[in-house]
Amino acid sequence: MLWLVGYRDRGAEAGAAGGQERHRGGDAPGAAERHRGGGDRRHGQSRLGGQLRAQGFLRGRRSQGTSGIVCILQERRLMGPAEIRDFVNSLRSTFSSIEALSIPTIAVVEGAAFGGGLELALSCDLRICGKDAKFSLPETSLAIIPGAGGTQRLPRIVGRSRAKELIFTGRRFDAAEAVSMGVVNYCVPAGEAYQKALELAREINQKGPLAIKMAKKAINGGAEVDMTSALAVEEECYEQVLHTQDRLEGLAAFAEKRKPVYTGK
Repeated sequence: MLWLVGYRDRGAEAGAAGGQERHRGGDAPGAAERHRGGGDRRHGQSRLGGQLRAQGFLRGRRSQGTSGIVCILQERRLMGPAEIRDFVNSLRSTFSSIEALSIPTIAVVEGAAFGGGLELALSCDLRICGKDAKFSLPETSLAIIPGAGGTQRLPRIVGRSRAKELIFTGRRFDAAEAVSMGVVNYCVPAGEAYQKALELAREINQKGPLAIKMAKKAINGGAEVDMTSALAVEEECYEQVLHTQDRLEGLAAFAEKRKPVYTGK
């Protein structure tokens, strides 16, 4: 099972939701495509408890261009420090829950992803954008800092020096630069990012689900420790796939020159 997290330029609208695939016509971009007959609901429920608390930010900004961002700033002016703290903490918790999912997550960006929108995308494993996408962490222009993970996730993706430049200046960058820096994995024609995400999700879905889960765990866990400890994490994860039916099915399918049929066991 994979989660697709959508961010479309309706002001500052963004969404992350689980359920059936919804991509016909103009359906909302925030949709999860469930694979292998349902998947484990625990991934989307117990680990995303903060999601609903953040929906006021993540959804419903219907105005076009930057007017949705202006709307958010106007709302912030009416909040006291305690309310702002709770709001940002809720976003941080939600994005961390997305990042901690054991299944792959793909962020889809069409239009502008500024501030929390970019922080949401950074919490996902993979990111795909349309060629008209714009990105920024502009918080220092408002005398604050990115508070929903931006100061930590961006340096881990683009490097410390580049992240400092982007956060210190708060400047906007386009899709081409986002690809060159590694902020996004793919840039496609405007309006086609969601379909590209579905293609990528289906490609990943052909692989062994336990292997994907352990690969993500090994990469994420190993990135935070020294090499010796990281290799120990890899060894532990490899051990988890060594005695599975899927591993035997993969070997059998290779020998018989057919596609494997994985069951997640």
